[in-house]
Amino acid sequence: MKKLYATSRTDDGITLIRNVGFKEIAFPDDPLVRFELDLETSESPIICKCRARIAQTLKRASETRPS
Repeated sequence: MKKLYATSRTDDGITLIRNVGFKEIAFPDDPLVRFELDLETSESPIICKCRARIAQTLKRASETRPS
């Protein structure tokens, strides 16, 4: 998985999505505000923690795998 997508029409939803680090994608004449989050390049603290945890898990799995 490389990207996450989200939509919202409410102020609270839009604020939450932006605070997580999503970037707005504009579509003309669309009532929904659309967002995208690149999981490989995002500097969002939540996403950085997820990437670190995944890297740890993969490292541990490769160390315990029989040769």
